[in-house]
Amino acid sequence: MKYTYTDLGGAAKWSSTSPSILRISIYLENRLINFMKTFPIIDLHQDLLLHRKKRELFDHEWQTDFSLLEEHKVKVTVATAFPYPEDEDFFAPKTNGLIEAQFEEYNRYCEEQENWQIIKDEQDLEQVLSSENLFGLILHIEGLNVFPKQGFEALARWYEMGWRSLGLVWNYANELGGGTKDNEVDLSELGQEVLDWLEQKNMVIDLAHMNKNTFNSAIDYINKSALVSHTYSAQLYSNQRNITDKQLQKVETTDGVIGVFFSDKFINPTSSSIDDVVKHIKYIVEKIGIEHVAVGSDFGGILEGAPTNLSSVADFDNLWSRLKQEGFTKEEIEKIGYKNAKRVLSEYLQ
Repeated sequence: MKYTYTDLGGAAKWSSTSPSILRISIYLENRLINFMKTFPIIDLHQDLLLHRKKRELFDHEWQTDFSLLEEHKVKVTVATAFPYPEDEDFFAPKTNGLIEAQFEEYNRYCEEQENWQIIKDEQDLEQVLSSENLFGLILHIEGLNVFPKQGFEALARWYEMGWRSLGLVWNYANELGGGTKDNEVDLSELGQEVLDWLEQKNMVIDLAHMNKNTFNSAIDYINKSALVSHTYSAQLYSNQRNITDKQLQKVETTDGVIGVFFSDKFINPTSSSIDDVVKHIKYIVEKIGIEHVAVGSDFGGILEGAPTNLSSVADFDNLWSRLKQEGFTKEEIEKIGYKNAKRVLSEYLQ
């Protein structure tokens, strides 16, 4: 009996060329392929428009696009309005105009495409996930660095444009709280007022990019499950963007969810592969349970490289396959792929 060696992107195996064993192997492979086509995907964080408009920032293949999302059954995407001024002054007053322009572009695309829609409430979310052909966007602001002069009137106008998700900060401190590039700034009184407003409007609150003080204050202040759209375990690789075991446990106590993302430099200090992503997933599952893990890829916003075999929307199937090889069941993979995210998003958007 002859055996051959196959490299499956980090998951090497030996297989027999005996006809009967080969048939079994093909059968199992086809079952895996069919399984991966049976469930929708919710991605808790993508920079869709940044990737389309700022191609000069990216030195590798397309990470994401509307056609890729359709092809690979990413049914729901939390899509950012991420203002990226030419001078990279993220605190310039013009950033709010850039946010509004991106909301307009998302709306225009969904109006022109019959199979795309802006998700505004739980009913929309359910409709997209249960439909064969519909795809949906949850509009997100990643860091409200300049609180609008018109105050909550401006926020209300954006709400009418379909905006439904906010991360108070993006790395740097602003009027609302502290980001990961500072260690001291806490959630401000204005930040609390914004959180109150978001909860009254049934909007999603994203705790990603916060420093520990702001994270802890925000998670204690809000009345719903915690959502951290894209992060990793600081225990496996300590850096400013990953969260500690104590923070993981805080998310668990709220029945919240952690989205793992695919930015090379936050996975480990050297080059990374899909196996490193799986290590983080397994660690988080061991610490707080399978019910609290999802994906928030950050595709469209990864500037410095992604893990081997996990560099675009087209590679989601590689992740599901690798998790299955690691012993995750179909139900567990579905929880990571969409069910956990759906549970928490539904709570916010009800």
